[in-house]
Amino acid sequence: MPENQKETSENILTSADKNKRRARKISGIFLIISVLVFGAVFAIKAVGNMPLGNNDEYKGFRQITDIFGDNSETPKTPEKRGSQNILIAGIGGRGHPGGELTDSLMLANMNYDTKTVTLLSIPRDLYVAYSSNSAGKINALYPMGQKQNEGVNLLAKKVSEITNQPIHHYLIIDFSGFKSIVDALGGVEVNVPKKIYDREYPNNNWGYEIFSLNAGLQTLDGNTALKFARSRHSTSDFDRSSRQQLLLKAIKDKALSLGILTNPAKISELIDSVRNNLSTDLTVGDLVDIGLAFKDMSNTNILMYSYNNECNGICMPGSYLYTPVRDDFGGAWVLLPENATRSRVSRYENMRQFASLVFEFPHLQNAEKSIRIVTNSKNLSQAKNIRKNLEQLGFPIDHQNAIVQTGATIETTNIHKYYDSATGTGFDDNHILVEALKKIEPSISQSTGTGAKFATGTGQYIEIILGNDAKNYFQFKGISTSTAENNDFSESNKK
Repeated sequence: MPENQKETSENILTSADKNKRRARKISGIFLIISVLVFGAVFAIKAVGNMPLGNNDEYKGFRQITDIFGDNSETPKTPEKRGSQNILIAGIGGRGHPGGELTDSLMLANMNYDTKTVTLLSIPRDLYVAYSSNSAGKINALYPMGQKQNEGVNLLAKKVSEITNQPIHHYLIIDFSGFKSIVDALGGVEVNVPKKIYDREYPNNNWGYEIFSLNAGLQTLDGNTALKFARSRHSTSDFDRSSRQQLLLKAIKDKALSLGILTNPAKISELIDSVRNNLSTDLTVGDLVDIGLAFKDMSNTNILMYSYNNECNGICMPGSYLYTPVRDDFGGAWVLLPENATRSRVSRYENMRQFASLVFEFPHLQNAEKSIRIVTNSKNLSQAKNIRKNLEQLGFPIDHQNAIVQTGATIETTNIHKYYDSATGTGFDDNHILVEALKKIEPSISQSTGTGAKFATGTGQYIEIILGNDAKNYFQFKGISTSTAENNDFSESNKK
C-alpha cells in the first residue's frame, strides 16, 4: 500500500475511533441522566405515600364527601380536577396552656382548574352544639375528639355542618411546628397592615409580655411570626384571622422563591422540622402534587374570607355572627350565628350560603361596585335588606349610592344589566356579578341594554329593579329549622 494511502487509512480509522469514543461518552452521559431521572421518580414514588406527620391519628380520619347527596358531584374529566377542601387548624401543643384547643381554624378550598385558593376562617369562639344536651366553643372539639378516639373527626364534622362543604383532608400543626417551618425557610416577608402593640401576649408561664410590631413590610422569624398570628388584644379577633391568612401567603411565596420542589435537601429539612409537630392525612406525595399544581399561582388567586360580627351600618363579607350577653354563657365571650339563641345555636343557613358563594366565586369581592337597587317607597325597607345581605355575601357594594329611589310604578321585579355587544363592555351573562346573582336568585327575569333604566350618571350598572312582586324574590336563606332541630343543643334536653 502506498504511503499516502496508509496515512489516509490511519486518519480515517483514527477519526472513526474518535467518533465511537465520542458516541460512547454521549451515551454514558445520557445513561447517567436517565439513571438520575429514574432514581428521582422512583424516590418520589417510594416516599409518596409516606405520612407527613409522626403519629397515627390520620388513620382514623374519615373524609366528609357526601353532604350534597348522590347526584351532586359530576364526574371529573382528566383535564378538570375540580377542587378539594383542607381543614387547617393551629394548636398550642405541649407546654402551652390549653395546648390541644384549636387556636386558629380555617377551611381552604383548592381549585385545581382555576389555580385558586380560597381561605375561610372560622372564629375559635363560635359557640356550637356538641350534642343534644351540651354545647361550648368550637375550639374544644379537637381535644374532645382525641379523648373519644375520634381524633379530628368531631371538629371536621362540625366545620362541614357549619359550611355545608365537604372536607377531603386535614392538617393540624402546633406552635413549635409553625415556628420551625418559618425558620427553615429563613423567615418570611409580610406587609403588616397596621401597628400591633399587645400588652397581654401570653408568655407560656401563665403570665403576659409585651409584643410590638410596626406596620409595613417586615421580615419575620418563626417566633415573631407566631406572635403576629396569635396576638389578639390590640386588634379584633377577625384581624387575627386575616393575619393568619397573610402568613400562609407569605410562607407560600418564600417556599416557591427558594425552589423547594427542586431541592430534596430542603424538602427533607422542612418535613423533618415539623413531623413531630403536626397531625395530617396528607402524604409527602400529596404535598408534592399540591406544590406542582399551584407553583405558578399568583397571590391575586389567594382569596381570604372570614365569618365575623362586623355589621355596624356597613356589613363586612361573612358578618353572620353576633356577641350575646356574656352572663348567659357563664361570663365567657362567645359568638353566635345570626338568629341563633343560647338554646338554639345551629342556625347556619346564611353561613352555608356564604361559603358556597365565595368558594364558587372567590374573586367576587374584587369586582366593580356596579350594583344598584331600584325601589319606590313601598319597597324601601326590602331594598335596604337586599343591600345588607349582598354586602354580607361578599358582593362589592357602594353602600352610600347602592339604593336608587323612584316614584315610578313597577309591576315586575327584574335585573337589568348594561351590555354593549358591539364593544364587549358591560356585563354579559358570564360576568361574575351576573352569575353570582343568578346563583342566589335563579328565577328572576333579566334584561340587557346599553343604558340604565333608573340609575343616574355615566357608569355601567346592574340594576335590581323591585316591582310589585318584589316579595317573591331575594328572600335569602334566613332560618332553617330542619337541620338545626336535628343537630342542636336545647336547654330542655340538658341533664
